[in-house]
Amino acid sequence: MVLNSSPNNAGSLHDVLEDHHMKNHHPRPPNPDRLENLHQQAADESSTNEENKVVDPPKRSHSANRAASKTIGFYPHSWKDILEALKKKLPLGLVMDGTTSSCKTFIEKTVDDIGINNSYWDIYKCDMAIILWDDCATMWSEMKKAAQPIAASKFGILPSDIDNNNKVEDYNSVNEQGRTNNLIHDALGELCSMIFYKGDNALAKVFPNVFAEAIPEGAMALAASVLAAAIDK
Repeated sequence: MVLNSSPNNAGSLHDVLEDHHMKNHHPRPPNPDRLENLHQQAADESSTNEENKVVDPPKRSHSANRAASKTIGFYPHSWKDILEALKKKLPLGLVMDGTTSSCKTFIEKTVDDIGINNSYWDIYKCDMAIILWDDCATMWSEMKKAAQPIAASKFGILPSDIDNNNKVEDYNSVNEQGRTNNLIHDALGELCSMIFYKGDNALAKVFPNVFAEAIPEGAMALAASVLAAAIDK
């Protein structure tokens, strides 16, 4: 309702809604049959779209993909074989070098030394090197773990017989068979025996020719450094 302010109808009321209905007719209620038909058509179209819709698998984020590529399970079978072979050879390389490289140096050396050159290697060579580095780091950790009880049993804290020189042996002395005795302390010999000769995957069993005549100098140096770390701890 509005107030009509024209001069001829001053103060009269005018029904806007009624005027609209007179011009456009009253609204009609929807036809139930037509509504049902429209509803069925929409349902049919929705069902067809769902059936034809191709669901794309969720794409892995870049970070998730890079994390997976740092595990052997990520790679095809042929590359798994290569990595497993390298995992056996690299500890020997560390032992023969007699050094424990930094992660960065190790990765760079591995990438340069392995003779594989194709696009797949170019893409994943750094991640593969990290896998190999982690395996060597595990080896180092296991060696330290083996050295700790040996150090505890073989070295006392200020032992009472520290002035007893009867057991002192000079470096490069020879035993009864005339062989050089480089294991100046029996703790070093026991540790070398444990980490290089015992177990199915011991380096002496995997590479018998390398350890046939004697413990390699690099292996002895590595064992000595592990033993020293255990003593310091």
